[in-house]
Amino acid sequence: MAWTSRVDTVPSLQTLLQDEDEDSSSDVSVASEQSGEDMPPQSDSSYDSNEDTDDEESEESSSSESDSAARGPAAGRTWGAAQGEAVGRGQLQAAQPSPAFIKSPSGEIWMTDAPQANVVTERPGPRNLGGASSILQLFHLFISTAMMDAILLHTNEEGRRQRGNAWKDLVPMELSSAVGLLLFLGLTKSGRENVRSIWRKGPFARNLCIATMSGMRFQDILAMLRFDDKATGCQRRQNDMFAPIREIFDQFAASCRRYYSAGECVTVGEQLVPFRGRCPFWQCRPQKPVKYGIKFWLCVDIDTHYTLNIMPYLGKAGD
Repeated sequence: MAWTSRVDTVPSLQTLLQDEDEDSSSDVSVASEQSGEDMPPQSDSSYDSNEDTDDEESEESSSSESDSAARGPAAGRTWGAAQGEAVGRGQLQAAQPSPAFIKSPSGEIWMTDAPQANVVTERPGPRNLGGASSILQLFHLFISTAMMDAILLHTNEEGRRQRGNAWKDLVPMELSSAVGLLLFLGLTKSGRENVRSIWRKGPFARNLCIATMSGMRFQDILAMLRFDDKATGCQRRQNDMFAPIREIFDQFAASCRRYYSAGECVTVGEQLVPFRGRCPFWQCRPQKPVKYGIKFWLCVDIDTHYTLNIMPYLGKAGD
């Protein structure tokens, strides 16, 4: 009997709870009708209030962070600590570049980065030729027409000064022929031969030389050949012992640099050009194959043996 009565009391309790809920809901509806306003359910209002409080707290925290960033670090704190906190909060900070050198306590400076290698960016070989293709056109790139005109002018002035009316003016064709013969005699290693033996008929004669001009005219041109104005030569020679040929020589050296691009490897050395004439800066080297001559400093491309630059050695006083 007791067990059965306990089971029967459960439905009665459920009905009582339902009746209380209905009574409370009816009371709420009656109150709303009397006030004329809609009252939201209790559960929704509590949820909205929680969200509002969260938003207010986030706004207050963000405003406090911006104010603290504007004011800077607090008293007793360094900028490094403040910046560390900013990075921890998600703000980006530019990395400081490392120094390019390190100085030791003894004063020596060590570079942290290796220096850039000397990289050749230009292709070695001829350049700035301007369409020159024939041998004569290439020759005039180094011995220009202006240089030939200057030599022609000063040679005729020297011929008139020494020979007077007996001198026959040199013309451009004769000067070009004389320069061509000098190149030919240099290629055939005839620099030490007697000029008369070259034009003399026989087995050692040079038919090319005989057909170009007479031996006497060739000797006259070499005797009167000048490269500068002799009237101002004494004044210029006081400051430059190389003055008699300086203008033409510098133009030739500039042409050597202008019309060729060097390779990766070049060498700088001296060369003694054989010469036994009167010269204040000639050199005597008994241990050399050529014991007497004029010394030149040259910069030469190793692969092609091209002379990139050349300058004379004028002695200690002329350096």
